[in-house]
Formats: sequence, C-alpha cells, structure tokens
Amino acid sequence: MVATKLAQMYERKLFTQYQTEVQLHHPMFFERLRAVCPCLTRPDIWICMLMRLGLTVDEIKFQLKLEEGSYYNRCWKLRKKLGLNEGENLALFLMAL
Repeated sequence: MVATKLAQMYERKLFTQYQTEVQLHHPMFFERLRAVCPCLTRPDIWICMLMRLGLTVDEIKFQLKLEEGSYYNRCWKLRKKLGLNEGENLALFLMAL
C-alpha cells in the first residue's frame, strides 16, 4: 500500500515535470491539443507530451512502463481520438501543434 502511494506520488511529480518542460518550450501545445480533442485521458496526454519532447519509442515505453503491444495499442487509439488517418504519423502531427 505504501509502495503504491509512493509510486503514484512519483508518477504525478514526473508528469508535472514533463508538463512544465513542454509548456516552457511549446507554450501553446496543450491548448492546441485540447482544441483538437478535449476528451484526452491522462495516459493519452502522457504519450503526447513525451512525443512532443522528441523521446524515442523505447524511451516512451520505458517512462510509461509499457510493453510494445500496449504502446502501439495506445497510439492507435490516440490516432482515432485525434482523427488521424491510418497512414498519418502521430509524432509528426504532434510536432506540428
């Protein structure tokens, strides 16, 4: 129980640090992202932030503790939420916001 609470506190702190980093370098990113899709979940925003910061797939999977299949499944769902076509690159879309 204590370990779970510590892990949650660490995750919230890490999320806030990445959020601050994105806002510092890309101040309108979150507003533009919410304009495209206001219903994004926290895990969706995590992936978007890390992609926008230029992390690699392996770095994102490591940060979010995701298996490869879970990562690609989340990205597929995220593409659907953002209205991207099958061939559109999610990372390039996010870089353009």
